[in-house]
Amino acid sequence: MFQESLLSFTLGLFLPLCYILLPPPLAVYYTSLTLFHLTEHLLTALHNPENANIDSFLINHSAQYTLAHIFALTEYLFYKRTALPNWVGICITLGGYLLRACSIHTAGKAFDHQVQETRKVGHKLVTHGVYRYHVSHLLGG
Repeated sequence: MFQESLLSFTLGLFLPLCYILLPPPLAVYYTSLTLFHLTEHLLTALHNPENANIDSFLINHSAQYTLAHIFALTEYLFYKRTALPNWVGICITLGGYLLRACSIHTAGKAFDHQVQETRKVGHKLVTHGVYRYHVSHLLGG
């Protein structure tokens, strides 16, 4: 619990500083990442507390995730086109956060960051809320 508290505090501490030290698009990018990681842990702690731990922040979950952020920052550094954040991207990001939060809330105790290979005793498949739609329908497929 101490590690989670310290990480949350540290992530939150840097939010105001990033708006002083970074150009606006990078400050918005950092804010977006911070809110994602904080809400991942918060929603897990609220809906499935026995699975909430330091890994619930999803900060170090894969090499591909890290690589995607390296490419995003590289693209920004080499192809800066504007000093202002892209509002379309911000709206899409917020929509994604909302969909993710609704998914975690709907799944409740059934939510877990780890893909389950075996069915837990008492587990029921969630087919209501956002889960009544197939993911390809949400993505236009």
